[in-house]
Amino acid sequence: MLGGALLSGLFVVILFAPESIGVPFAVLFLYVWASLLAGLFGLHALQKGRYGATRWLARAGLALAVLGPLQSVFLGLLPFLTMGFGLVIMGITTAILVMGFGLALIGIAAIKANVLRWKALPLLMGILGIAVWFVYEVAMKPGSDDSWLWNVGVQALVTFFGAGWVLLGYTLWSGKRLPASQD
Repeated sequence: MLGGALLSGLFVVILFAPESIGVPFAVLFLYVWASLLAGLFGLHALQKGRYGATRWLARAGLALAVLGPLQSVFLGLLPFLTMGFGLVIMGITTAILVMGFGLALIGIAAIKANVLRWKALPLLMGILGIAVWFVYEVAMKPGSDDSWLWNVGVQALVTFFGAGWVLLGYTLWSGKRLPASQD
């Protein structure tokens, strides 16, 4: 849950105070991605036996959703630590895109598994993750001087994406799930 809330804070620093990025930011960055990965594995463990025919979809979604943060660390954080700001934004937005596609696939399988009270929550989180990347692409188009779209649009989408992680974490920790069906 904390990782979802801190994700929005990371983007506040990246968008509005990039000069303050340093080692504490890198540690927080790693913590956020590690906690989101823990949430993914928790969700997958909760639904593992109930995916049915969509098991392949859930596994493909999990692989994509795990690949997103890993590529963000290697393409966003490590170049930053060695060369400066560089690829941080592109690495993180691409990570959210890849994770978004993975969450969308997991979300489709979660609806079939019928375990969560908010069945479509992972699907909605995936759509928000994909939307972050599209806003990034529109705002970074050559000749585009739409910093408002970038600063406000991306921050709003990432905040909602993080809120989805908070809700998912709450659902996983509280045990408020649907009872197992008797079929």
